[in-house]
Amino acid sequence: MRCRSVCRRLTRYQDGDLPPAQTQALAEHLRGCPGCRRELAALKAVAALLNGLGEVEPDEAFTRDVLRAVAGERIAEPARPLVSTGLTLAAVGLVLSTIILVGLAGGGPLDLSSLPTSLASLVTAATKVGLTLTDVAGPVLTALFEGLAAPVAWLLLADVVALAVVVAGGRRLLVGRSWRGV
Repeated sequence: MRCRSVCRRLTRYQDGDLPPAQTQALAEHLRGCPGCRRELAALKAVAALLNGLGEVEPDEAFTRDVLRAVAGERIAEPARPLVSTGLTLAAVGLVLSTIILVGLAGGGPLDLSSLPTSLASLVTAATKVGLTLTDVAGPVLTALFEGLAAPVAWLLLADVVALAVVVAGGRRLLVGRSWRGV
């Protein structure tokens, strides 16, 4: 064994934490090496000094201050998302099923190309008259659902609600709120 290797293992040797083969090899090295024996003697002297110190009792004020500081700290809980992954997947499934059902019902895809213009003019007119978005939402949904079979209309309404929940959840996630923060 080399001195460098022995010095790295001296603490474990003194504590009795080495495997028997390493303990025996280290003991043989110590018998023939005065430098490593001095290192072991110095290590034993430091250990004896530390063991002689006894247990240190912290000051009462120190203990009180630490306990007060720990009690005063609030552990931040990560915000739970408003919308779970399952709910998001359900909303996406609902949208896809509506598109398929509308196509199968013979209604074909909905022509929503003029919807932004219609909605903008509707909102402008409603604002001039003093109506709120709630007053406008009913007629807009009715206009969208006209001519659709009842099950398809209900499914489309469920899509609108599901997407609104997902969008609201995404907005809350950006703000960092959770159900408790509502």
